[in-house]
Amino acid sequence: MHIKQKFLNYFENKNHKIIPSFSLIPLNDPSLLLINAGMAPMKKFFLGQATPPNSRVANCQKCIRAGGKHNDLDDVGYTKRHHTFFEMLGNFSFGDYAHEEAINMAWDFLTNILNLSPDKLYITVHPDDTKSREIWKKIPNLIHKHIVDENENEWSAGEEGPCGVCTEIFYDHGDHIPGNIIEGDRFVEIWNIVFMTHTVLNGIKIELEKPCVDAGMGLERVEALYHGTNDNYEAPFFAKMIDIISVNDSNNTNNRVIADHSRSITFMIDDGIIPEPEGAGYILRKIIRRAVRRSLNNNSVELCIDYIIKNMSDDYPSLLQNRNKILNVFKQEKEQFLHVYYSGIEKLNEYISQNNMVNNIDSDTNNVNTIDVNNENGKKNDESSSNEHKVFELYDTYGFPYDISFEILREKNIQYDFNKFEQMLNTQKTISKLKKYTIENTNTCTPFVGYEHEEIECNILEYREYESKEQGNDKFELILLDQTPFYVESGGQKHDIGQIITSDGVFEVYDMQKDKNEIWHIGKCIAGKIKQGKATAKIDSKRRKGLKQHHTATHILLAILRQRFGDSVLQKGSSVKEDGLRLDFSMNNLINQSDLKKIAYEANQIIQNNFQISTKIMNYESAIKSGALITEKNYPNEVRVLTIDNVSTELCCGTHVSATGEIGLLIIKSHKSISAGVKRIEAICGMSAVDKIFEEKHTDKNNNKLNIQANLIKRETINQRNIKIIIEQYSNASSKYLLDRSDEYISQYDIVILANDQKAFLVKMSDNAIDKVGKATEIMQKLGGKGGGRKNMAQGNINKFNIETITKQVMEIL
Repeated sequence: MHIKQKFLNYFENKNHKIIPSFSLIPLNDPSLLLINAGMAPMKKFFLGQATPPNSRVANCQKCIRAGGKHNDLDDVGYTKRHHTFFEMLGNFSFGDYAHEEAINMAWDFLTNILNLSPDKLYITVHPDDTKSREIWKKIPNLIHKHIVDENENEWSAGEEGPCGVCTEIFYDHGDHIPGNIIEGDRFVEIWNIVFMTHTVLNGIKIELEKPCVDAGMGLERVEALYHGTNDNYEAPFFAKMIDIISVNDSNNTNNRVIADHSRSITFMIDDGIIPEPEGAGYILRKIIRRAVRRSLNNNSVELCIDYIIKNMSDDYPSLLQNRNKILNVFKQEKEQFLHVYYSGIEKLNEYISQNNMVNNIDSDTNNVNTIDVNNENGKKNDESSSNEHKVFELYDTYGFPYDISFEILREKNIQYDFNKFEQMLNTQKTISKLKKYTIENTNTCTPFVGYEHEEIECNILEYREYESKEQGNDKFELILLDQTPFYVESGGQKHDIGQIITSDGVFEVYDMQKDKNEIWHIGKCIAGKIKQGKATAKIDSKRRKGLKQHHTATHILLAILRQRFGDSVLQKGSSVKEDGLRLDFSMNNLINQSDLKKIAYEANQIIQNNFQISTKIMNYESAIKSGALITEKNYPNEVRVLTIDNVSTELCCGTHVSATGEIGLLIIKSHKSISAGVKRIEAICGMSAVDKIFEEKHTDKNNNKLNIQANLIKRETINQRNIKIIIEQYSNASSKYLLDRSDEYISQYDIVILANDQKAFLVKMSDNAIDKVGKATEIMQKLGGKGGGRKNMAQGNINKFNIETITKQVMEIL
């Protein structure tokens, strides 16, 4: 019997419901492109957002790790146990069993069902997890010195989501293999048991209503050790597939890559994923290209697909049903790729053979992902001759996939700096984005005078009618002026709109484009006729004011973030519109609500202080020496330096207010994680912020108050220690309403306790109350609530909320 079936049979006998694998395509989970762990498709069960099919569940889940946080793509073929596709055996408890039963079942399965020697098994536990350690010590035949403390034994689904401490089981392949539990090939982790007790929401750890268990065991690793090897590719399933491939190719790395990638290709297409320019489809496209490049003159991948379908269709019947589709999608993508590949590889080989690829490999470190850009004379290599530029040229001119270029360079020990290449790629994307229109250049230079003027007298040099294929065959006109007050989108700030007025007509400007030194105004004539000659150019001042307010506010927020969290906080992108701003910045953890409030308060304090703002044109090197912050990738030799007194100095070409007081008001709308190590703040300023305040007040009054107060039960009491308390319960009230209500009450009461009929529970306390009775989190726990927060406020849930009972409990606590 296969290990997979033994596992499922075992846990079925332990009252687990056996469920099939979920699709590789996540359902309603925008945080993932593809399912990458056994628990990933079951997050909703851990969080209590959906009812699981049983409190005990087990399955074998299909997983892909080839992008995002978990990406093993570059390691496949070079290590003994990395895969892009793998199967994860998992047993899960949703509020049923916990530490003792989870640990005992894992040990029992490994030693009594798989008959692994207890002497070969090692255990890691978190230093604070005394419960797991004591349970392991009671396990018969486990050598106590094989129980090892490991600080890293914490696991989470991502930056947000279920998390908890874990205990891991390792298999020792013997002291003839170098390595320890942390690194090397001697010890292999085979089972990870995570005790899910919390979830992270908006940077705050909140206790789960029901503690859960997420236990996972990688099938490929266990298959290998069961057959006496620490190399997954030597286990029978892969060994037989590699025998098929090796008829065509004796290169071991190639064979392993083809074998692994063929499984990913087969299962991704089977689940309905097709090669596309982005998303999960792009991951499939990359995997196909890598497999095809290693099997150029043969049909090894097609043979592997057939082998996989034949040997895995008993567990996954759809493979057999979709065989023709899988092969056809693969062959079509292979044919398209080969056409591009053969035209581009000649050029790449030409660069390499002519010694044009700079090879400065460090024999000591063998670091092939970085490059010393200084030549033998100590001078910088010309950008156009760098390895990264050659790869970019192949990609930009010939369409040759850059990931394939870098893979080839890695194989030939030719160094490169991927970050440098990424800068070139981002610059090209920015230029492509801005050049929406193909306009014939006239070699004219258009001075921008919009920093000083919003309306000017000027001359129309060129007036053209234009039909844009890029914009859906839309017809419009183009105007070129001898000077312009209109700002072209740059540095994250959106372009100006407005009008160009002549004695004979009015031209509405709704878009802008800069081509070399020419600034073109795109729009339509809305009255009369337009011709070359004298004109008045006038931007939309209201829009410009909003843009200036939000651009300056972006600088203020970045400065506060760097001051509070250190210089490691760097701008990763921004968008400045007339009615809002978006700031992306480097930071590992989300900012908690308390700090977010302080940031908003500090920003508004800077606004109220009305600090002056000045600009200066400087040489780039001088600007850097002066301490000006760099937020973009590329700058000209002459730069514009913007200084907000007592706040920041940055290089910036955008438009800004002359003093911070002109911003008026700043409200932070949201804060979230957009990728690993990058966070985003969205905010609004000026009249947009004022509008939001009135809009929310109006919404609260109309949508909440009338309905909620009709179902309100209210209790108020003052105890002998002069602590004023209010306790309320609502029906139909959202958690946000409770939070807003607590903000109103805390100025009148020392302790505010609120709940709704959906189990939401909130405790807020004044400093006076904290000094006398303790933190809000402690009070919440004493009242039977579960959640998290800070000393003055705790949020979570409570199973039963009764006004009389809660009031009595509060009085006893006091």
